[in-house]
Amino acid sequence: MQTSIKQVTPVEYDLEINAGPEDLAEDFQAELRSQRTRTNLKGFRRGKVPTSLVKKLYGKAIAYGLAERSIQQTYESEVMQPGLHKVLGQPKITTLEYEMDGDLHAVIRFGVRPEFEVVYPKRVSVSKLTHQVADDEVDHDIEHLRDSEADLVPVDDKVGDDDFVLVDLQKVVPETGTPLIGEKREDVTFYLGDKRLREEFRKPLLGAAPGGTVRITIPDDEGGDPVAYELTVKEIKRKDLPELDDEFVKTATKGQAETVDQLREQVTKRLQNSWDQQSKELLETKVVETIVEANQIDVPESVIEMYLDSFVEEVRKNSGDSLPEGFDEDAFRESRKDEAIYQARWMLIKDKIVGDEDLAVAEEDREKFFEKSAAGGEISTDLLRQYYGSINGLMEQLDQRLMTEKVIDFLLSKFKVVEKDRKAFEKEIEKAAKKNKKK
Repeated sequence: MQTSIKQVTPVEYDLEINAGPEDLAEDFQAELRSQRTRTNLKGFRRGKVPTSLVKKLYGKAIAYGLAERSIQQTYESEVMQPGLHKVLGQPKITTLEYEMDGDLHAVIRFGVRPEFEVVYPKRVSVSKLTHQVADDEVDHDIEHLRDSEADLVPVDDKVGDDDFVLVDLQKVVPETGTPLIGEKREDVTFYLGDKRLREEFRKPLLGAAPGGTVRITIPDDEGGDPVAYELTVKEIKRKDLPELDDEFVKTATKGQAETVDQLREQVTKRLQNSWDQQSKELLETKVVETIVEANQIDVPESVIEMYLDSFVEEVRKNSGDSLPEGFDEDAFRESRKDEAIYQARWMLIKDKIVGDEDLAVAEEDREKFFEKSAAGGEISTDLLRQYYGSINGLMEQLDQRLMTEKVIDFLLSKFKVVEKDRKAFEKEIEKAAKKNKKK
């Protein structure tokens, strides 16, 4: 058997295997003898079937199985065991030529971890969103809470832009208004404050009175004939918002807050935490984008395929463990390829930084995470720690998350962080989106 390893790209190699019949003959005969002892054919005692007949019946299957094992064993001995290559992803057989009693020719392509030094761009700044929650934001959130606790009260008034309208809906001939038999729906409710409500319904109903009738016409989105309806207003209901007092607060929050001031404090804290988390995520995204853009390293196809496989698996899980009917996997993989390359580059850069800077996750890091996560919650630090330890792989996921945070913190020390308020930050995002659209 002859083997050779040839570099085909900076991060990919081909292992070529050439073997003659004599290289596989001994193992083939051994497999044939083993199969003979298990073969039971009518007219022959078990294990006494002629070898020539066993070969005729099972020879090809034995030969192909032997070829596959030989290729795998050769890959292990020539590539994996010497440790000369930092293999990434799964190897792929790109060529396989073999017939029983003939020559074997196979080529296995495998990817390796690229050799590179991380480039840290100089004089680069990253924007950090800073936002202090204002009183009007707190007011808006509390008004939303009052709105959710409001009672609907019938009113003898014209329809307003935040009212609920109960109607009978009769489909009619657009040109004449003639009712269509069997095309009537009774007691249909429209909420005019719903932004999803079509304007063809909203505008005619505004200002209508109980007992009144309005005609609406809906054009066909595909250019067909329009559809017309006659709506008879039966009842109008309006929200009756509860008074904002301590009693309302106790009821609406189920005792989590007892006074209006406490509610405002809790809402302010929740909104601020949300803004701070959003700021953190946006900053991390910008840091990753910056370092990946500065390090356009080669990525093995095997690693790209690994990420694409994970994207497909995500679709499968979200669709009840089977891909949706008509799902074009090839088109999907092609559409997500750039994202796979991006994530692969970030993974390789992150691993390189971890090694270069000797970063590690310590027990102290985990404890800080558990304490922070449990603070102010209903679960204790000990229970949270037990939970992470009880589920297979969850602690490893936590370590990966904490390691990523360490890498992000290290990268932040390399960049200049510029704080920007909400308006300036949104303007920057809009500018970047326009720039990417032109590419």
